Amino acid sequence: MTRAPSVHRIVTLAALLAGLSAAALPLGGCASTPVAIDAPLRPATFAILARHSPETRAAVAANDLVGRVGETRTLAVVAGREAGERRTQRVAESADGTVAIEESTRAGLERSVLRPREDGGYTLLSVDTPGEDSRSAFAEGLEFARPSLAPGEASESASPMRVTLLSSGKERAKGSSTRTQRITGSADIDVCGERLVATVVETVFVASLDAAKARRESEIFVVPGRGIVAERWREKVTVLGIFPKTTEETVVVVPTKGTP
Repeated sequence: MTRAPSVHRIVTLAALLAGLSAAALPLGGCASTPVAIDAPLRPATFAILARHSPETRAAVAANDLVGRVGETRTLAVVAGREAGERRTQRVAESADGTVAIEESTRAGLERSVLRPREDGGYTLLSVDTPGEDSRSAFAEGLEFARPSLAPGEASESASPMRVTLLSSGKERAKGSSTRTQRITGSADIDVCGERLVATVVETVFVASLDAAKARRESEIFVVPGRGIVAERWREKVTVLGIFPKTTEETVVVVPTKGTP
């Protein structure tokens, strides 16, 4: 089973204040043209072949957005600043009952902590980003996944947000955050040479932290029963209201050879 790629990444204050020194891609640059990198399993490529209305798709289950404890997968960045990078991601359960999604990157181990709920959904508690020496914590939690998200529904949540340094625990900034999620339709896609029909889930994360603001919009491509197979995201950061930066990335899950 292959599941969620870098969808678990969110904006952190350290990235905001650093100005995110990344070059923006052309708008829609990877929406329809396959992009390839070298990969040890299958060549990593992604293309959207056609889009369809949301009424044609069934609800998306929480497990298809989160994955299952013990799963490990290989991710490939096919477009963006880190194009060519491969990452390993795994889902682990902690002794306190929380679920951690851990992703090995060039900068270190990124870690998102989720609290499973009795209703079958998940709440996002914190995100560690070692490359920015930051931990983003959400005092009231942000809804990460409903038990089931149906077309026409919108998942909306808000929480105070506090960012500290991983190295010292010192507070770096605080503010507010919101997260919304909805199904926008379905799409015929090509992932690593495999033709799939995926439900498209839009996720929008907004952070207002001291002198910086950020908005991250993601398109997540979900195959029911298999999970997330690709993600495209765009992030716009404004510092002091006058220094906007835009970054984009496309990530796919690379199937092992022999995956049907």
